Amino acid sequence: MGRASAALFAVALAICSTVPAVGTNANAANSRMSSDSSLQAGEATARTGLRSSHSVILKRANISASEKMQHIKAAMKGKNDAFSRVVHKTAYYGNIHIGKPAQTITVVFDTGSGNLMVPSTLCTDSACQRHKRFDPSLSKTVVNMQSGGQPAGAFESRDQLTVTFGTGEITGVFLKDDVCIGNLCANMEFIGASHETEEPFGSFNFDGVLGLALSGMTQGPNFSLMNRMEAAGNLKHGLFSVFLSDSDDEDSEITFGDIKEERMVGQMFWVPVSRKTGYWQVQMEDIAFNNKRQSLCSDCQVAVDTGTSMLAGPSHVIDALTSRLKVRHDCSNYDDLPDLGFIVSGHVMNLKPAEYVDNSGGYCSLSLMSLDVPPPNGPLFIFGDPFLRKQLGGIVMSGGYSKSDASAAPMEFGYWKIRGLGSVFRMLFEYKEAKYEDKQYETGEDWFKGRKPAILEMNPLANLPYLVDGDKCVCQTNAILHYLGDKYGLNGSTDAQKVRTEELLAEIYDVRNGMIDLVYPFKNATRDEAEFKTKAEGLSGSPPFGKFEAILGFKDNASGGKWFVLADGPGVADFHIWEMLDQHKMLAEKMGAAPILEKFPKCKAFYEAFRALPTLQKYFASDAYKLDINNKIAGPYFR
Repeated sequence: MGRASAALFAVALAICSTVPAVGTNANAANSRMSSDSSLQAGEATARTGLRSSHSVILKRANISASEKMQHIKAAMKGKNDAFSRVVHKTAYYGNIHIGKPAQTITVVFDTGSGNLMVPSTLCTDSACQRHKRFDPSLSKTVVNMQSGGQPAGAFESRDQLTVTFGTGEITGVFLKDDVCIGNLCANMEFIGASHETEEPFGSFNFDGVLGLALSGMTQGPNFSLMNRMEAAGNLKHGLFSVFLSDSDDEDSEITFGDIKEERMVGQMFWVPVSRKTGYWQVQMEDIAFNNKRQSLCSDCQVAVDTGTSMLAGPSHVIDALTSRLKVRHDCSNYDDLPDLGFIVSGHVMNLKPAEYVDNSGGYCSLSLMSLDVPPPNGPLFIFGDPFLRKQLGGIVMSGGYSKSDASAAPMEFGYWKIRGLGSVFRMLFEYKEAKYEDKQYETGEDWFKGRKPAILEMNPLANLPYLVDGDKCVCQTNAILHYLGDKYGLNGSTDAQKVRTEELLAEIYDVRNGMIDLVYPFKNATRDEAEFKTKAEGLSGSPPFGKFEAILGFKDNASGGKWFVLADGPGVADFHIWEMLDQHKMLAEKMGAAPILEKFPKCKAFYEAFRALPTLQKYFASDAYKLDINNKIAGPYFR
């Protein structure tokens, strides 16, 4: 999940349960405490360093609004921004708190917009007066702001922002105050409405909109709630997750800082954000009918938007779908219509006819609308609540909101000119297709008198291996692996997965230490070839992989035994485990022992699946894979 100089913004999709899982009610009740109960004193306080999470129960309301795709134009002094949005039809909303003492405002949590906009007491329109208005005069911590991020003078004319929503519009001023989700607070900038038109805002059940899009869609970095919460160190994890229900008898919720595993009946898969538009936008490979590709959309984009109930796409694709599906207006072929699938990262996510066809009183029509969004945001599909609610039920969004992007300088990785520990990292870099410089030190002088003094300036713990990533320098094997796991989302997304990753990294290092004892003259020196042969035969005859075989077969394994931690690919621990399996395999072959992988069928299947990963073939064909396993000091018997 995005870290350091190559931030990974990602969307995770999962099939979620429609009822709480058995045995999780107590936990759910604890984690779903209301925002109001956490602020009994009635004051929002922007505390920092909480490293916590909070869930907000969402109410659901149907809203009568135009079903036509509209264009929002944001305009203020000297600046015009334009981007596409969808008018709400179904809304999920909940409470936030602003100011000190705290004022409760209900908002739609909207991943398709970037700013917090709430009515203020500056607005006397009837649409505002029907809702709770934020009163700046009652907050001890509010600051009047200008559009450039500077405080407004006491008698200075205020900058304003105007946003047009189809037939209506909002005009507002810039404010800065503490904004809280339960006990998680951030001091941030937002828009206080001074004017709202009656249509459509007068009929809304909620007061305002809290935008949760990426920074490209905000007025500036201080307008992003997630950005500000991360900067304050208040989030347990740098993500938020949403569960949407289509039943009035069941709670929907949004969780900041964590994932509610009790909501899941399947495994998540992560998809990187594909363009820097501000949308949570991912690549879509194609469209399928009953899981069969239709070659309709080879390079499409899709934006996941919790703030709309619309399903829409490029007009040429919608026209082709209309032609091929042939939905009859008299509904006579309704029962024969196929599942409509959208293929993302190799996963087919299907909608039933009831979810993509409007069937009203015996009249049927395709409910996907044509939407032609111009570059750079488009062309793209918009997946709104019906898709998230009916198909998936949940979504997780994660990213280093305030970090720099992947265009930064390559990382520098330093290690001896051997495989050793270095192979673990080289494979990881190649797997993620990362930009890196592989510094291989052949002699002690190259390292100790060459690069080490400069590394010491960056980190007093300088050692091999080391990693330089922008202004960060990380040393020690597991610390670097943990850092890269965070950077690339390979440590796991839940506490249980992160703990298992740490356990496996410690366990496999014990295995490595056994190999070190065999070949290096540190603890248990191998004094001659006969002694090496005796010890090597013992190690080859009883390879230390029984625990790893058990983990692959354990009941909590997310992949069904293919990978050690993650559901759909290797995590950081898998790279070290594979390297040690390969070294022990080579040792057994050298000693003429029985193939060690035959003793561990699950580890064998893992070894072969890992070895076949497409992005690793470059590494396995490289000189780096052909390097000696151990250093010259190890002796002549197994290098």
